[in-house]
Amino acid sequence: MLENEQLQEMISNGHARRMGHIENYFGIAQRQKLYKTFAVIAKFNTKVNDKALLFHALRPLLLKYPTLACTIVDTDYSDTTIPRPIHDFIKVIDVLKLKDFLYELPQEIKGLKQDDPELFAKLNEIVLPYADGNTLWKLAFLDDYTMVYITNHCLSDGISAKNLLQDLENEFERLSPDDDGED
Repeated sequence: MLENEQLQEMISNGHARRMGHIENYFGIAQRQKLYKTFAVIAKFNTKVNDKALLFHALRPLLLKYPTLACTIVDTDYSDTTIPRPIHDFIKVIDVLKLKDFLYELPQEIKGLKQDDPELFAKLNEIVLPYADGNTLWKLAFLDDYTMVYITNHCLSDGISAKNLLQDLENEFERLSPDDDGED
């Protein structure tokens, strides 16, 4: 949990804020195990399961969209019977590494075909815990060409997932080794 003084400094710098009502709703729903995550699958024409490529594609997006680098400030909600009228905080994570955004799918999920309805059911069982320092979304790979964006609804919805995947596609294209350098 963040010390109050450090949190106040982050708030005054614009690097933290109270969660909005809908964000707080999804936080409560996840803590009470009423909600887990959702996933969006994207298949690319070229290999994207490449850590160097992914790092160089994600970096400019994180700088352009700092919301992608946010977490929920860890709060003790072990007693879910007490009403919590004051919402938690969302803050920008100070230091991030590529591994903070990667999720290793279990083999039972990787073995499922993409048209298998069980795939989404298994992906939606994944829980990304709220805690200071944990990212609110992850990327996983079904195979070298298929990426899965896993997130909760706290700061993301289906449209933001689609936009992130399109932005990643643009970055992959920009970084493509097949690029001849001509515009």
